[in-house]
Amino acid sequence: MADISVRWSFVQHLRLTREPSEDGTGTWFRDGRWIYFHSDRTGRFEVWKVPSGGGAAVQVTRTGGFYAVESEDGRDLYYSKSVASGIWRVPSGGGEESEVVKGPVVWGDWALTRRGLYYAISRDQVRRQQFTIQHLDLGSGRTSLLYRREGLFFHLYLTVSPDEKWLLFGEAPAPQSELRLMENFH
Repeated sequence: MADISVRWSFVQHLRLTREPSEDGTGTWFRDGRWIYFHSDRTGRFEVWKVPSGGGAAVQVTRTGGFYAVESEDGRDLYYSKSVASGIWRVPSGGGEESEVVKGPVVWGDWALTRRGLYYAISRDQVRRQQFTIQHLDLGSGRTSLLYRREGLFFHLYLTVSPDEKWLLFGEAPAPQSELRLMENFH
């Protein structure tokens, strides 16, 4: 019988925030030196950033923010809000905020990639719901429809593989839920 030894390693935990607030949904800066997160320390949810090694947090958004992702080149921050639908953009160094996608986009139903912004929209029509997944090419400003489904389904979260060949989203026809994977959607 072979002698199998197990080596335990312990992860060091570093608490990044200490304020008496709700802080969460962290995402990395592209260079790994900072972390974006949401916090309600101002009385409403805003996007903040904190050094990944610890230190003082800095407020990034001023008109609300919840989930944030930095652009590939690091110039812009794309984010959603907890109380309003849509996707906004602000320069990473601060500046004027602008709405990029109007409409019923829930905070976790979008993904930013090199090729653009993938997002899901759910619209309630007379006794029917329409769910679509769309792609916004940030260079040209063109929007493409990738997927459409009619019916009473609940959809939550959307993510795209790093090579942009796969798109993953949740779909729940009551009373169960399913995970759906799309390929060849370009």
